[in-house]
Amino acid sequence: MKCIVGEGVVLSRPLDGPLSPHIPGFAKWVRDQGYSLYSRHRQVRLAARFSRWLGEKGVDVSNVESEHVVRYLRTHARQVRIARGDAAALRYFLDFLRRQGVIPSERISPHSFSPVEQVVQEFRRYLLDDRALAPSTAKAAVEQIHSISPWRPTPGLPKQLVGPQNYVEWLTGPASS
Repeated sequence: MKCIVGEGVVLSRPLDGPLSPHIPGFAKWVRDQGYSLYSRHRQVRLAARFSRWLGEKGVDVSNVESEHVVRYLRTHARQVRIARGDAAALRYFLDFLRRQGVIPSERISPHSFSPVEQVVQEFRRYLLDDRALAPSTAKAAVEQIHSISPWRPTPGLPKQLVGPQNYVEWLTGPASS
């Protein structure tokens, strides 16, 4: 049985799971953003599979958070190869749902990171979300960065040494003029 989700997007299975009522709206939003038909279909199909997976796991709409995307991708990666844009597509879907008030906003940690630590945490999030690596692997990578970085978090370190540009230069070498 085919399921027509939106203009040009037809899925082979009916929508299911806690987020299924919002998938047609997401399909329209993706179209309005100017994505190609192929990309729209891929993003909507991924959102539908994610919703179905959440339903299988018994996750209620009010409890959906970014960590579920990581778990889904990790589970999905065991069965098929994760495509390059899958993590981003699911982040777009969650962002869409947050803007619609369907799921709660992410809780922001009260801990404030230095600019260097922000870069390291962005890299950690990339490893977990985009690459779907195990948390232990991402933790080991962050620990490795901290162990070799001259800008590791140290009390009393002069602020001019902690800027993200200095850290990037340390990682990539000084910019040529």
